[in-house]
Amino acid sequence: MTVTDVGSRHRRTPTRRRPRRANARRLLLGGLAVVVVALAAVGVWMARDAVRARDELVQASDLVGALKGELAAGDTAAARTTMTALQQHARQAHADLDGPQWSVASRVPFLGPNVAAARTVAAVVDELSTGALPGLVATTAALDEITGPEGVDLRPVLAAGPAITAADARVAAAQQRLTTIDPADLDSRIAAPVERLRAALADVRGTTAAAATAMTVLPGLLGADGPRRYLLLVQNNAEVRATGGLLGFVATLDADEGKVELTGSRAGSSMPVLERAPIPLTPEEKEVFGPQLGQYFGDANFTPDFPRTAQIVTAMWQRETGVAVDGVFSIDPVALAAVLRATGPVDLPGGRQLDADNAVRLLLNDVYLRIADPVKQDRFFAAAATAIFRAITSGQGDTLGAVHALAEATGQGRVYAWSAHESEQTVLARTALSGHLVGSAGDAPVVGVYLNDGSGAKMSYYLDTSVTVAQRCTADGQRLTTTVTMHSNAPADAAKLPFYVTGGGNYVPVGHTYTTVAVFSPTGGTVVSVSDPEAFTVAPYEDMKVALGTVDLAPGETKTFSVELAAPQSAVPEVRLTPGVRTMPATVTGAGCGTAR
Repeated sequence: MTVTDVGSRHRRTPTRRRPRRANARRLLLGGLAVVVVALAAVGVWMARDAVRARDELVQASDLVGALKGELAAGDTAAARTTMTALQQHARQAHADLDGPQWSVASRVPFLGPNVAAARTVAAVVDELSTGALPGLVATTAALDEITGPEGVDLRPVLAAGPAITAADARVAAAQQRLTTIDPADLDSRIAAPVERLRAALADVRGTTAAAATAMTVLPGLLGADGPRRYLLLVQNNAEVRATGGLLGFVATLDADEGKVELTGSRAGSSMPVLERAPIPLTPEEKEVFGPQLGQYFGDANFTPDFPRTAQIVTAMWQRETGVAVDGVFSIDPVALAAVLRATGPVDLPGGRQLDADNAVRLLLNDVYLRIADPVKQDRFFAAAATAIFRAITSGQGDTLGAVHALAEATGQGRVYAWSAHESEQTVLARTALSGHLVGSAGDAPVVGVYLNDGSGAKMSYYLDTSVTVAQRCTADGQRLTTTVTMHSNAPADAAKLPFYVTGGGNYVPVGHTYTTVAVFSPTGGTVVSVSDPEAFTVAPYEDMKVALGTVDLAPGETKTFSVELAAPQSAVPEVRLTPGVRTMPATVTGAGCGTAR
């Protein structure tokens, strides 16, 4: 080997290694380019799926609300169509946000909370669409067939119970999962569908919770465990009482294995006047409502606490008939009219028809204008009540529509239920059916404005009452200025109306309305002042205070008074007002006071 050869070999070596280094650089740069392109492609792919998932979730959330409305209306055909569309949107949204890339993205700062929220919402909607909601659709269809000529068939009710309870539990669990999402951490494009779904679920939960509660007590109430007997009270709003109206009509209902029959009826006025109450009244009850609360059957609802009314009337009934009852139901003609809109009209003796449009007028006013004899008036009421009851229990018209009408009337304080069985009453006490007198509902103070007729007549038919509550925050809670406006719609010549309508001037001038008003403070609150202190007294009642006064109205006259209440609760107040012939919603101004100190 020569020196020249060796040198040449040494000179050639670098020329062979330089291409290798260049190739390595090119491979590295090429690999990085591929990675960048791949990441960009993944980003575009994820962005595309994210946009599509968002759109799917928006549509799914809207469909949840639509489904609830269709179920409430008993439109199972539309509900099935909506359910199919909901499942498709939910399935697609869940698929679009599934995969390891999304799991990684959910841990990326800033981006992560939005990804995690979207995945949670997609999973929740998908689970609801395949779990809870299909069961509700099927159950609604089954319940549409529970009534017929033989009464209520309990088998679909009993079969539906577990499905409804399970659906309610799943909806509650879905609500809980959504509470883990903080909207403040989210982009508005993600936050909006989350809030929309929360609102829709809250609406659905109200329905499922009520249905689950009903399924807990309904079989027993309908005689699944043995025969039951109930009193059915029809309140007459033309002579106002705290829970609605005079207990003018009472019927007995017998329930056995789902078959419900109306087995007897009588006028409330046929019940004897008692020298003393069949159950002891408290000193506060005597002071606020008078001893007649426990002496006159028709006055047993001078108290706005329906469970107490039910206890009094069942004791009166047992003393008079020797028969104990298992519970009490109550309804007024305004609620009956709503039911007739679902069942369709019913026939009355003499060729008349009672329908949704004429029921209130006929039952609360025309009957007194056209029929002078109280005995014949009672027969008219009995015929009307029997016809409506048979329409409901026979499945006439739209059964679920009738149930929906009763539910809406319950929210207005026109339908009540009380059970003498403690386990059932414990459940009912948690619902709007109970009619408990309360001064608070959770953190919300409750202002109660309750009316009782003092004329012994039927002039409350012409009475309209409205309530506004203005909220003002204080260091120890809030002040609630409660303004009550009362107006008589009686005609100018009301003095010419029949004796049974006006009372004939026995207690007040002919044609006047004369109403006792009781304004209850919230729990733990007090009455600070009244606009007319000479016309009102203040008395304690349990853990509340009550301002008591009377309002005398001539035909066409309007009077307004206000009561300032103090409440320790912090939330926006609720108002409970005696339901009249015409629904007059209360108005509340104020947005709450934060945490009471």
